Amino acid sequence: MKRLIPLLAATLWLSACSDTSVQQPAADTDPILARVGTDSISRQELDIAISDNIGPYAALHLGPDGEQKVLQSLVMRKLMSQQQLALLDADAKALLELQVKAYREELLTKQYVQQQLTPEPVSEQMVADYYQRYPQEFGAAEYANYQLVRADSGQDGKQRQRVLWYLEQLTAAADWPELAAQARQEGLAFYLVTGTSSEQGLIPEYQALITPLASGQISAVAGLNNRLVKVKVVERHRIAAKPLADVRDDIRKKLAPMQLKRAIEQATDNLKASTDVEIYPIPN
Repeated sequence: MKRLIPLLAATLWLSACSDTSVQQPAADTDPILARVGTDSISRQELDIAISDNIGPYAALHLGPDGEQKVLQSLVMRKLMSQQQLALLDADAKALLELQVKAYREELLTKQYVQQQLTPEPVSEQMVADYYQRYPQEFGAAEYANYQLVRADSGQDGKQRQRVLWYLEQLTAAADWPELAAQARQEGLAFYLVTGTSSEQGLIPEYQALITPLASGQISAVAGLNNRLVKVKVVERHRIAAKPLADVRDDIRKKLAPMQLKRAIEQATDNLKASTDVEIYPIPN
């Protein structure tokens, strides 16, 4: 019943000051429950209002008192809408008609999609293909342990030659921490950084040097931000994705809207083929 609050706002006020209930006309296929000026409220209109606000299941348990409150709310809506319509000028009425037209088309489009389209079901092959294509969505990951040397060659020619010599000694089999320590003992700006490629804060330029390297491989010397940089991937680690059986339902839920979108696109193409459609440039 709490969901009725938006629809029943001000109902108590309206009930308190309303006249005696209108005598219901004779039973009809859609009997009239109330008249408001030149407008009427039918049983079907009441049922739609109840269903839209609390749902068809809850409507079954609403009872006569609840229905009467909703009917009073519809009377209030008729009164206010009639008065507001009378106050609108021609431009405002034209805008209102456009809004009504847009809402009508929206409702009809939803009905068409629900009643006329049958999306292709999500197959096991679709699920398997998606799982293979996007393993990272299901926990798969790869990262590398790396060593990175960053050196400043300086302005002195002899110092630059020593820096370049040390960089040449940084082979895949070399002891990089030891070489870096020796270079610093000579007073060279030669720094070793270790880490993992998955860490936050790793700049894209360093990431680009690490990404193509397999375990045990080294990069060429690169000039970055006025410094010379060289990288070795010590080891690569792979984390497997969750088993397909554990994520199959999640994949189906993700693919179902995609199948509906394809069905809508196909239906649109078919409708265009049988209908004259002209689209004009939008004026600036």
